[in-house]
Amino acid sequence: MGVISNISKKSINLYFLVTDIIIIILSSTFSVKTLKSELPSFSTHFAQSTQALLNQNEVIILLVGYILFILYLSGLYRNRINLSISNHISKTFSGIGISFLSLFVYFYGFYNLFSFANVWNTFLGLFITTLISINIPHILLILVLRILMHKGYWGLKTLLIGSNGVLKNTYSELLQLGNLSGNKITDVIKIDDILNKTNDTALSYYEAEKLINEHQPDEIIIAVPSTKEKMVTNLISVAKMKDISIKLVPDMESIVKGFARIESLVAPPFIAVSRKQMPVWQEFIKRIIDIVIALIGLLMLIPFFPFIAWGIKKSSKGPVFFNQERIGKNGKPFKIIKFRSMIIDAEVNGPALSSINDSRVTSFGRFLRRWRIDETPQFLNVLIGQMSIVGPRPERAYFINEISKKAPQYSEILQCRPGITSLGMVKYGYAENIEQMIQRLNYDILYIHNLSLWIDIKIIIYTLKTLISGEGK
Repeated sequence: MGVISNISKKSINLYFLVTDIIIIILSSTFSVKTLKSELPSFSTHFAQSTQALLNQNEVIILLVGYILFILYLSGLYRNRINLSISNHISKTFSGIGISFLSLFVYFYGFYNLFSFANVWNTFLGLFITTLISINIPHILLILVLRILMHKGYWGLKTLLIGSNGVLKNTYSELLQLGNLSGNKITDVIKIDDILNKTNDTALSYYEAEKLINEHQPDEIIIAVPSTKEKMVTNLISVAKMKDISIKLVPDMESIVKGFARIESLVAPPFIAVSRKQMPVWQEFIKRIIDIVIALIGLLMLIPFFPFIAWGIKKSSKGPVFFNQERIGKNGKPFKIIKFRSMIIDAEVNGPALSSINDSRVTSFGRFLRRWRIDETPQFLNVLIGQMSIVGPRPERAYFINEISKKAPQYSEILQCRPGITSLGMVKYGYAENIEQMIQRLNYDILYIHNLSLWIDIKIIIYTLKTLISGEGK
């Protein structure tokens, strides 16, 4: 029982991946054999080349890799426990469908070497066979997990955290349901006790991270009155970053507004809090765009680098580049790279934000800032993977702590890679104090809740307009 109860989401996804690889290898081998038998006998150069290609074992490896890549882009292998059969079927249907349809277009539509009927029937049969074969082990595992769950041998390791009567009532209800809920309550925490020790009104980001790292739950159920939901904002944000399932116990207002959802007839209704993510295929394209723009930006920068370096050195003593620790995705620190636009020891009296008429900014630094040239070395951060072209601007730990005291929702923006430009930058601009940073934060959170490639493209276009017009400050 102990071994079974330790089944993790990583091992589940590994099982899906291994079974898919075996089935796709068999499917690809049969596909190549079928296509070889149907290849026309006339000896055109392309027919002979195709025959030679199909005779190579490498083509099977290419087919397997291609189909698995399309399944990955469909989001099938995202690292989370998903016991929805319909969800698995829809993702495998789209992944297998797109891969086989594109292969059909390649072998028939582009070169017209095979008869339409033969190729279509072959690919249709292979599509149906592969789809069914892949879903059988998926569905079997899901059904086995459900049986083990109801028998009490396996369940979602659940952290129940709440306040006063709501916590007590939720815990009692889950205990009465027993294994039917699918939750194994491993820890029950009263949040009021934690906050009394820290004399704070909300759980800080670092306290929330420590709590989750200590308990390592698969799911968190939060049972607090709606008036106290701000206390756990950081807990929700950290859980989202770690792909931990989050459920809120709804009050009457939430039920009336339709936020609560019935996931099981026996389990109580909850509000599922999901992490807003781009589809995997959009994330892949976004990363490609990041790399392409970063490479182009750095190549365009090289001819002007001697002039920029000369201007920085002439305006004030010190290095050409400026490195500073910022907080990136999932709260991980990294060194941001910029052209130096301020004098040395600009923060000798402690961390300070710049302003429009900041005396610490050099004369050449004002030119760099106006055209945002000082930000261009961050293309290196983009290539490394620490930043993206579009994303919330990264801040220092000091300012994050100050902002979080007034706006605990700040930790929401740590769910994605920070960016060189952002919705907050194009709609608000640079902030000169904590209050302005909080105002800009609203735009960045709006971006997080509406992640899409289209939004990114519009932000890039708006940023280019700002650069061309020289409206930066």
